Amino acid sequence: LKEIEIFTPILLLLGATPDNLLIPLIALAWLIVVVAFPAFTAQSQRIGDLIAGTAVIAAPSAALLPDLASAPAPPSAERFVFTPAQMDLYGAYELQVLEKLLRGERNEINRPRLSDVAMRIRRKIGYDETIAPHEEEAFLQAFYIAQRGYLEQKKLFGDARADKHYGSEHSGAD
Repeated sequence: LKEIEIFTPILLLLGATPDNLLIPLIALAWLIVVVAFPAFTAQSQRIGDLIAGTAVIAAPSAALLPDLASAPAPPSAERFVFTPAQMDLYGAYELQVLEKLLRGERNEINRPRLSDVAMRIRRKIGYDETIAPHEEEAFLQAFYIAQRGYLEQKKLFGDARADKHYGSEHSGAD
């Protein structure tokens, strides 16, 4: 539609003769309307966008957040040690969910969620050691760092784990 919106009126203006000024005036009016139209629409739509039913959008630029694995772990996190068998139970998807939780606000509203996630992870991986409520966040950070390192090492050797169901479903390779 850009040809109809812009180029056709320009060609009509360039091909104008002094005999007939009506066509160049119509073409000039058309160009003014087409150029000014986005300024008067709520979503900055061109006429072609309006006809096609599309909208102009602006994609926000992504901001890189600091790496959670490189942040210093709390001193109590050093006591949490995980085995490869425990690390095998989760994949990249679960790691991303845990990262979102750890990046969230630290307040009394989110404290029960942190506690619940820590309990579920401990139960799933068979971590029998008792963890005090004030150490649950340190446990989750230690688990995140260990899980991320484990998954990155596996990926280096061609063993990418998308989620916790890795290996339990048909992989698509025959």
